Amino acid sequence: ILAMLEARPLDVVTRHTCTNIVVEPISDTEAQGRSYVTLYKGTATAGFNGPVTADRPLVAQYTDRYALIEGHWKIQHRKTTLVFA
Repeated sequence: ILAMLEARPLDVVTRHTCTNIVVEPISDTEAQGRSYVTLYKGTATAGFNGPVTADRPLVAQYTDRYALIEGHWKIQHRKTTLVFA
């Protein structure tokens, strides 16, 4: 993820809105979950300090598997499925 962010052009602006988050326990140390994300992406103009005109938003579903590691819940696996493009 870090390499992707470092390679992204500096004028690209994104925001993610996550909703409908459902987490279900599998065991004391494992859980599974799903949520929906709406991605807004646009290109900032020189001297950016205001609203960005966004491209058409995308909607995806995250399907996650979590693990309790050293007292903290961590995402162990994430599958992203595009719902609306």
